[in-house]
Amino acid sequence: MSALARLDLGFQPRPRVTRAGVLALAFGVLAASAVVGHYQVTLGRLARVEAEALAAHRQRPSIDPRRMAEAMQKANLVALELARPWDRAFVALESADEPGVALLAIDPDPRRDELRITAEAKDLAAMLAYLELLKAQPSFGSVTLQQHELRVEEPARPVRFTLLARWKAAR
Repeated sequence: MSALARLDLGFQPRPRVTRAGVLALAFGVLAASAVVGHYQVTLGRLARVEAEALAAHRQRPSIDPRRMAEAMQKANLVALELARPWDRAFVALESADEPGVALLAIDPDPRRDELRITAEAKDLAAMLAYLELLKAQPSFGSVTLQQHELRVEEPARPVRFTLLARWKAAR
């Protein structure tokens, strides 16, 4: 009897190594290493940006609540003054045209809804006529004479006076 030859049934195929397979494996390893390198560079950039943001946050001055309250109060006063019916007040002052009376100053007080008017008249009669003209204006609730002074040192002896006009429609 002769020796039996080895029998190959082929249940498991033998691995075949081809050039295309080796090239595909090499390309995959190169691509994976490029992606890992890019990922590491991106992580470094992210860490740098986060450190800069943290440093900028630490350098930003904190807001003092008292200073913020003062700034808000000032802003509210400005808004109140801007909301004032200035056009009606100026129209009322312009329409109360009395010859012999010159306006010297207009000083508003928005907190009290008042307008302080300083003027100069040629005599007391012109001052009183101007006062009555302003009282007749619908924009003002009341107009009162605060003070007056006869300027004897000047040759024409004018009367300098101050009126207080209150806005009719408060806020």
